[in-house]
Amino acid sequence: MKKAKILVSTALALCMGAAVIPAFAVNAPFTYTKIGDYNSDNKVNITDVTTLQLQLSGGDVVTGAALEHTDFDGNGIFDVNDISQMQKMVVGAEYQCFMKAKDDYKNIGSEIREELIPDENKIDFELLYYNNSLVFTNLYAEEKPSEYYLIKSKEEFYSIFGVYSPNFDDEYFKDNALYIELHYDSHCSNEYKVLSMGIDGNKLCLDKYSYYPLMVSPMPACWHIFYRVNKADVENVDTLSYHTDAEFGTLD
Repeated sequence: MKKAKILVSTALALCMGAAVIPAFAVNAPFTYTKIGDYNSDNKVNITDVTTLQLQLSGGDVVTGAALEHTDFDGNGIFDVNDISQMQKMVVGAEYQCFMKAKDDYKNIGSEIREELIPDENKIDFELLYYNNSLVFTNLYAEEKPSEYYLIKSKEEFYSIFGVYSPNFDDEYFKDNALYIELHYDSHCSNEYKVLSMGIDGNKLCLDKYSYYPLMVSPMPACWHIFYRVNKADVENVDTLSYHTDAEFGTLD
């Protein structure tokens, strides 16, 4: 029997200063701006450093959403130190940025759990975005087989994706948090699905289902799955606890 698909294919808004999508849902793209892309070519490199230098010397070359980000180091003024910090970012050195989060969010642990989540422990959650976005593969510092994040601020979102999204700003993170799964694999028709979420002390418990059809794609896939949770529910979480049922089969 052919498996029903919940995958939704969407196009990403990639241009600088694109219109903000007011409602964020599983069948809608989200808008983002790469921090440091001052010439609006969807890349961050030495050309952007030059653009920032021209802006500081009196040239009016930075436009659109990038104008809001010329204070790169976030100290309240646009000066030569912003260019210095931008140069460090481009060459891969440690840098200061107005959007960069502390590393605390990376310290979350994980464990395998045998039992399903009891009904009394379950919490509300919402699937926001589910897509194979090959265009995103160059946005991550690491491309492990799977990455899992619990994100509670716009700065944490930036530190993972290297972008600012108006869909996930301070207003969004007042009451909400994001549980995000990133999967890198060569099976374009794989399915990853969270069936239930719950809280057990300091653990965010997840009952998951994965389906792996025996079909290999000629190029790797990069799945992005965003879930919304109530921030109050996950405020004290420091461990992700997984129960996974996996199924293998063929596509009919």
